Amino acid sequence: DLATAFSEYVRNGRSQPLIQAYRESGTYNDDNSYAVYTGVQCSDAPWPRKWSIWANDNWATFEVAPLMTWANAWFNYPCRYWPVKATKRFKVRDKGLPPVLLVSGTLDAPTPYVGSEVVRQIFKRSRLLALEGEVSLAGSVDGNRCVEKLVTRYLLEGDLPKRKKSRGAD
Repeated sequence: DLATAFSEYVRNGRSQPLIQAYRESGTYNDDNSYAVYTGVQCSDAPWPRKWSIWANDNWATFEVAPLMTWANAWFNYPCRYWPVKATKRFKVRDKGLPPVLLVSGTLDAPTPYVGSEVVRQIFKRSRLLALEGEVSLAGSVDGNRCVEKLVTRYLLEGDLPKRKKSRGAD
């Protein structure tokens, strides 16, 4: 829909469909959500201040997941200068927790898959559902009947899918 509206603007100069698509996108008038996001994201853990670290990390991510890497970098860029001191990192442990279902896209730049593999190693009894080629976890469940079925079963019944080896995780 957005591509059609943009095409209409480029070809015919009609801006109204593009403006309407933007308003219907859920991001229109969304400054408060972004403020909350950056407040949490930038103070939840320390971010590097040096641009060279940001550049190296993002170019490394770009090699694996080019689609969203730099958009995500700029989205989080306020964290480089965030005026509030971040909380200290803490160690996550599996002790006493039930097994969980982890869902991750293998090409999701904002949340690189390697991090999901690390989390899977921490939560030993859990399952990692890797969505091969998925670039955005935000849309991974929506419309994928197989994933919807597994996630719904986990949420309603607590059932985890059977474990199988794949890409170094299981």
